[in-house]
Amino acid sequence: MIDQVSDSIRRSDSIMQVTKDSMEKLMHAPPPSDTTQEVPLGALRCLKPIINFLAELTPGQMMALQVAAALIGLFVLITFWRLFTKAGQPGWAILIPIYNIIVMLRVAGRPWWWLFLLILIIPALFIPFDMAKSFGKSTAFGVGLLFLGIIFYPILAFGNAVYVGPRGVPVQK
Repeated sequence: MIDQVSDSIRRSDSIMQVTKDSMEKLMHAPPPSDTTQEVPLGALRCLKPIINFLAELTPGQMMALQVAAALIGLFVLITFWRLFTKAGQPGWAILIPIYNIIVMLRVAGRPWWWLFLLILIIPALFIPFDMAKSFGKSTAFGVGLLFLGIIFYPILAFGNAVYVGPRGVPVQK
């Protein structure tokens, strides 16, 4: 038993020594090279200008960019909250991931299992057109929702658009 304890102490001492040596190496290691210039090949090559742009921002500019992104996100959240309540759905649904997509599909008149089809991208192109029809708008307005959603969704939410029913078919009460 005493031998086991002494072996255990010896092992923990060696672990402590290895840890201490590793920390010493880290403390005295040369600084990493500038990684902003090294962009991997392939599909990520298109991100090089964005990475270079972000790397050149000062902390104040980066904070301003983050505040702007947060304000845009808040605006989108408020827009879809209003849109859901106009359609008779709970506005808080926009706050819950995946459920918000199910509610949007319900407003657009699509079944919940379309959630799985959205992985394929192509079915997602139909949602803006269905949303436009659901609020009594034209196909041209659906094109606006598809390509300029940041402008057209607020028009639906805060304008005089009235929810007609899923895909423009009035709901029987």
